[in-house]
Amino acid sequence: MRDVVQDELSSLNRELQKIKTEKMESRMELDKIRATLAVTEEESAKKTRELKREEEMVEAAKEQLKNLHEEIDKVQKKGPGFSRFFPFR
Repeated sequence: MRDVVQDELSSLNRELQKIKTEKMESRMELDKIRATLAVTEEESAKKTRELKREEEMVEAAKEQLKNLHEEIDKVQKKGPGFSRFFPFR
């Protein structure tokens, strides 16, 4: 009888150790996933900042182009005599 109990106890201990090992492996996998997620979030934030900077540059270029067109219009309105100095018409 005692051997049966001892065998059962040994079996339960092996099962417990197996569960502990699986739990540790699961935690390690979860840590890997969290690290990957952190890197992905950081990369996403970096790309978002880059896109914002690019959008600001595009807006600045649009404003410069608008100002250039306004200057061209001013020169053209001054008449044909003045435009000979600006042949880009």
